[in-house]
Amino acid sequence: MKKIIIFLILTFVLIFIGSLILVWRVLPGLISVSKKPSANIENIEEKNASKSGEQNAKDDDTIIVNSPVENDFIESPLTIKGVAPGTWFFEGDFPIVLLDSNGKRIAIGFAQAQGIWTTESMVPFISQLEFVAPVTEDGSIVFSKDNPSGLKHLDERFSISIRFRATTQGAGEPCKLDSECQTPAEFMIRSSCPYESRCINDKCTVVCPHF
Repeated sequence: MKKIIIFLILTFVLIFIGSLILVWRVLPGLISVSKKPSANIENIEEKNASKSGEQNAKDDDTIIVNSPVENDFIESPLTIKGVAPGTWFFEGDFPIVLLDSNGKRIAIGFAQAQGIWTTESMVPFISQLEFVAPVTEDGSIVFSKDNPSGLKHLDERFSISIRFRATTQGAGEPCKLDSECQTPAEFMIRSSCPYESRCINDKCTVVCPHF
């Protein structure tokens, strides 16, 4: 009887010790496995944060106009230089419009890519506008993303304010507006008539408004 009891006790002790050894070997592996998903989540969050940062940087991309700068005086012919995202170009260009302060169109042209434009990176461009200075002193240059799709939500615009340099022409010079013509001094000193210059048939002409 005693032998049976001793045998059972020894068996129980061996089973208990074996269980402890098994738990000691397996438990670290279980802990390690349970931590892996957490690490994966952190990696995903880091990747998403990185993508979000890249997207924000991309959203901040816009046109940079190097010449002329804001509120510069301009005259014809006007050379415009800058950089724009490649996504603004279609077939290598995008439209530029010169307006007076009343919103009237003075000239229209195209920004020509000076490099590979099929990219999302910034691409140098150049454009040249020829125009007749308007009566207004101020105006703006409007840059528009070329949007062949016609979808409104894809439209993008950028503008800078400019000032027109006053220009006058002498008698016989080509013109478009009366304001472009200057009356010569020899007519100004004559008392026989208050002479003035007007643009007639696209040429500056001195006239006497009383006759």
